Amino acid sequence: MDQVKVPTKINATVVFLILIASVITYFTYTHFPDQTLYNMSFEITPIFSEDNLLKVKLKLGIPSKNNQNKIDFYTGDKNIAVIHCVDDKGNKIIFKEEQGILSIPTKDKSKIEILYYVKIGVLGKHGYRGKIYDDLVVFDGGQVLLFPIDFYNEDFDANQCEIGSIAIKCNVKESWEKVIPYERINKPTWFQLYALYNSCFAYGDLEKKEYKKGPAVFRIYRDVKCDSIPKEAEVGLNYLFDYYASLFEFVPDDYSIILLRRNQEDQQYIIGGAGAKTVGSTFEYTDLRDWQLMSHRMFHGFFETKVKSKKFFKPPQLWFYEGLATYYENKSMESLPYDLKTSLSLQIEDLFTKLYREYIYMRLKYHPLLTLTPMNEENIIAFPAKAEFLHYTQAPLVIKALEDLCANTNGSNTILKYIINNYNNDEMLSVKNIVFHCLKDERNFDFYNRYFLNDEILPLWYLSENKSNNEDLENVINDLNFIEYTIWSWLRVDFKDLPLYQVEKNDIYRLSKIKQIDNVHFADEDTEEKVKQLSSGVYYALKEFVLRSHICNVDYKNPISKIETLLTKENIDKWQAWISTHFEGE
Repeated sequence: MDQVKVPTKINATVVFLILIASVITYFTYTHFPDQTLYNMSFEITPIFSEDNLLKVKLKLGIPSKNNQNKIDFYTGDKNIAVIHCVDDKGNKIIFKEEQGILSIPTKDKSKIEILYYVKIGVLGKHGYRGKIYDDLVVFDGGQVLLFPIDFYNEDFDANQCEIGSIAIKCNVKESWEKVIPYERINKPTWFQLYALYNSCFAYGDLEKKEYKKGPAVFRIYRDVKCDSIPKEAEVGLNYLFDYYASLFEFVPDDYSIILLRRNQEDQQYIIGGAGAKTVGSTFEYTDLRDWQLMSHRMFHGFFETKVKSKKFFKPPQLWFYEGLATYYENKSMESLPYDLKTSLSLQIEDLFTKLYREYIYMRLKYHPLLTLTPMNEENIIAFPAKAEFLHYTQAPLVIKALEDLCANTNGSNTILKYIINNYNNDEMLSVKNIVFHCLKDERNFDFYNRYFLNDEILPLWYLSENKSNNEDLENVINDLNFIEYTIWSWLRVDFKDLPLYQVEKNDIYRLSKIKQIDNVHFADEDTEEKVKQLSSGVYYALKEFVLRSHICNVDYKNPISKIETLLTKENIDKWQAWISTHFEGE
């Protein structure tokens, strides 16, 4: 039978009509959002002054079926002043704002406009959170964007949302580079909202470099007010990216790092946010800690793109997630180029030893304050000092202990491999299931019971085998004083007048030479001997604290009360007099 020939003209017409239909569908989907959901359009205008203010106009499309007759936004995490709220006819809407909740009536409204100001640039743990300069505007979404209160609800469905679309525009110079996680999202998932909340928004005079990673692109932007970074640092950032791409067996479609200046007036760092799409921060390539922090943030970016489970973003598994990030911030340092590791004086095996030394010092000196049961995180999280210690000191060592136990039978990266293989199954991703999978023998219950459900000291004493036989006392004392400052900064949130305790090198050196030190104890004999093997500096610093308490007759079990009392003028004088008497002439 002869083949029927379709005229070429008809073929071309059909193709043209299909093409037109596709364009109309795409245009409708992207430009005419779902009217049955809330549609949000943010217009952000920087106020170029020393006040670091952003003017934000939020245009809110109200669903056609609006059963609740109001919408609530959470403002407790923002420094915000709402100026006005009007409907599409310009009529004033009376809103209510109390206890961190902005409540706006929506009955019989189709559109609402909210005008508010946000102050950014507050100095925090790692630097200024956002900044506005005449050539740079940088902030994170959580500071600036209003999110419906349901976003913060633990029961919020990760794949369903009351939001039809979010669009974000910033009124800055056309010539400026812009680095943002999203410009527009239709029907965003919770994970996309989370990325908006955490990621960096940067606009300004930025130098861009792009690196092809298979089908994806990795970008490094440099604020032109920063010093140029050398080739070895550029290579190092690429090596870190490649390390995580290999670890997760996955490359994000679009990931950007923005290297920011220091604040000129006081040389403090600027932090622009860190999420699944973008991370912005001051970065000193000669500082090992900056490499660790960049790695930590990169881990979060890969994890939050690959693993779609909300389990890890809230207690009682948030600590475990932060522990993984901090574990890999250290482990990933082995991926840096040899020359860079040399210039950073980086000894990989020392990183976990140093962290364990810090853990032991804090745990024993600040007992019972920092004696924590990880799976009790829901109660711990309310206390900043406890939460910081659990997340960034104790948790990575729990991960280290578990990984070391698994290494002989399962190889490396056992925990993360299990999570990636089961990321779609929330039940499989409970901490207990992770531990029991990694330790398939009788050790699993014992380990989980001791170090997850109870507060026993983590048994990583074998890390002392990695340390040098000749410990540098001055370096250890410097580390301990940095730890004291860190703890003090955590505790100051709840104890504003707490004095800063400092370890004196001369006192520690002289006390190590006298017999009285053997008569005071900070732990049982076996633990004290293990601490001494781990670090003689930590051992004598803990002994000094107990002896000083004994000399000054301070017997409080609460370490806060003990430090407050020891550092009164009367007790400082008493301790100095004792030191002078016993070491006269030295």
